[in-house]
Amino acid sequence: DSTCRMVKLYDGGASFMKYPEVVSNFKVHDKEILGLNDSPNFVRDYYSYNSATIAGDCGAPLFVVNPQAKGKIIGIHNAGRVKENIGFAQSITKEMLEEAIKTFDQQSVMADMQGDFKANLDESPLPNTIPLGVVQRVNSPVHTSLSKSLLYGAFPIKKAPAKLTPSAELLVKNGLKMTAPTKYLDESLLDICQHNIENKT
Repeated sequence: DSTCRMVKLYDGGASFMKYPEVVSNFKVHDKEILGLNDSPNFVRDYYSYNSATIAGDCGAPLFVVNPQAKGKIIGIHNAGRVKENIGFAQSITKEMLEEAIKTFDQQSVMADMQGDFKANLDESPLPNTIPLGVVQRVNSPVHTSLSKSLLYGAFPIKKAPAKLTPSAELLVKNGLKMTAPTKYLDESLLDICQHNIENKT
């Protein structure tokens, strides 16, 4: 049960949407081909899904959002019914993509940015982040409503609230857990490890 999304291109440019569109009611359509001895074989034909497609969406890649799926790009959007909000994508394989990549001149692959981006941004205390503004402060009570119960002191006290000081940057400390660079794992090495574990005697 993987979520499928479609990245759209606009005005023939190289800029992707900020957020890929999540398509719903995703369906797989296979085609039957008779093989040897008239044995039925099924091959992937196309995909259908609900999406508010418009003119110019053709060519948008359809991909799967699933960390366990090795093949993320599964199709190319090539048709749609606007009134019914139905889209269709041609099924593509890894071999098709590899063959298409060979036709590109790797030295000329570039994205032409339209216009110059200039902005004075504050320096962020967290790595891999860009400050966008300040959130309005939430009103919080000055005095705590916690009080010692009648059982306080009857058992050894091993825990206590954190001691906050003006120099305690808890926001930065906790934020570092979310902004740390994601470590890259080589899938080929993972496959080798999996193969060795499964065939361990």
